[in-house]
Amino acid sequence: MPDENVTVRERYLEQMIESSSREGLVLLLVDGAVNFIRRAVIAHERERYDEINNFLIKAQNIYLELVLALDLDAGEFAENLGLVYQYIYNLLIEANIGKDIEKIKQGLSLAEKIRDLWKETIEKARLDDGIMSAVPAIAPELIGPVSLKKTGVYEPGGEAGIIRPGPAAEDVPSRLNVTG
Repeated sequence: MPDENVTVRERYLEQMIESSSREGLVLLLVDGAVNFIRRAVIAHERERYDEINNFLIKAQNIYLELVLALDLDAGEFAENLGLVYQYIYNLLIEANIGKDIEKIKQGLSLAEKIRDLWKETIEKARLDDGIMSAVPAIAPELIGPVSLKKTGVYEPGGEAGIIRPGPAAEDVPSRLNVTG
């Protein structure tokens, strides 16, 4: 019976991913990052340090991929969004190294705000009859390659290009410093 539930969950995730818009996929990623950071907070309360590490690394990987997927030529907003993603990424690294609950909670607060911004922007776009040009915060040209495994597990730098294939990361000079 447990195997059957996993299969149902995997099918549901696969269907959700395949039917999502580019903006919806980014929302799934930022929401996933929030969930991983929340789980790290719970793991910290239970003093399960290996779980804290695993959950924070998963959230870090999401933010790293979001930074790398941005089209920085799309304008100042894209650069600023990249800097916010980069800040959260670096904050989570610091939190993970020190198992610092305050930094984890700070990262969670920022991650929730970003997720809420995406939700609000997508909802506004839907109310505006889906005209994405009226919502520069999530204009499709800002979103580059993001990949999810068939099981719905996030995989940074994957080949699937579920969103929009872009140039390889090493071919694009970055104005952001994701390594700290």
